[in-house]
Amino acid sequence: MSTLAVLANANSGRPDAHARVRAVAEGAGALWAETHAAGEVPAVLCAFAQQGVDTLAIDGGDGTLDAVLTCLRTEAPFANEPDIVLLRGGTTNMIHADVGLAGPAHRALRRVLAARSAGRTLRVNVRSPIALQRDGGPTQYGFFFGAAAIPRAIRQSTGELHSRGLPGPLSDGITLSVSLLRLLAGRIDDDPVLRPDVVSYALDDGPWQMDRVVVIYATTLARLLMGVRPAPPDGGLGVAVVSWPLTGRLRLPAFLYGHGRDRPGRGVWRARPRRLRLCTSTDCTLDGELYPGDPTTCLTLTPGAPVRFRVA
Repeated sequence: MSTLAVLANANSGRPDAHARVRAVAEGAGALWAETHAAGEVPAVLCAFAQQGVDTLAIDGGDGTLDAVLTCLRTEAPFANEPDIVLLRGGTTNMIHADVGLAGPAHRALRRVLAARSAGRTLRVNVRSPIALQRDGGPTQYGFFFGAAAIPRAIRQSTGELHSRGLPGPLSDGITLSVSLLRLLAGRIDDDPVLRPDVVSYALDDGPWQMDRVVVIYATTLARLLMGVRPAPPDGGLGVAVVSWPLTGRLRLPAFLYGHGRDRPGRGVWRARPRRLRLCTSTDCTLDGELYPGDPTTCLTLTPGAPVRFRVA
């Protein structure tokens, strides 16, 4: 018999929202557990594996999913990796916009439980995560990697807009729109968010390139915040770059929604490699978690084995 369990991250999202999810889960007899730190995730997953869980609902944000997926892939507590149901329960929910369930988390979980009770099959969305390694070190898993202006924009969004009570999607949308307008206007060398950074990178087995970059990102998601999709991955990594000085800036709005050809090189371009290697002193982010850059460390990004997301 199929068994569903819910894992909630107490440090992500709102406590009252998590309480409603717990009430729905326990009212239906589903397993439920809460973590307060990433270090607690392995023990919870081991307990779920011993209880025969084959579908795991995650009540948290992007960082919670990354912690769970990294544990599933590096410690393998399950003989067969469970399907994932992604509830909108976190502070950052960009992955949810592509493969998560619509609506408040407790209502989404209620739909899933009702469908399972009625014997209806949940739709499956398959996405390959990014496997990120630092000079051969431990692998981390996520779905969106960014460097240069992206970590600074995240800090601005969380520090100036989230802190004023604006919901995540609205504050992220405002940050994206304002940044795009400033980029189109030019003169960004002293801009606190958009100033260019030196980044060295190599696509697949190609040569290393060095460039002044405003934005560089890689993703395995089909769409991002506000529906933008500059570089649909098509089975590999979707890599998008805005370098400086910017040429073809009038193509930027169309570029954000996936129009135009792949043109690795200068200005605005995209590519779909199977491997991206990158070195930079600028900060980086994996699904909203920020990490300091190190020009002496090579980051290697490749697509990992697919994850099955269930959607009701």
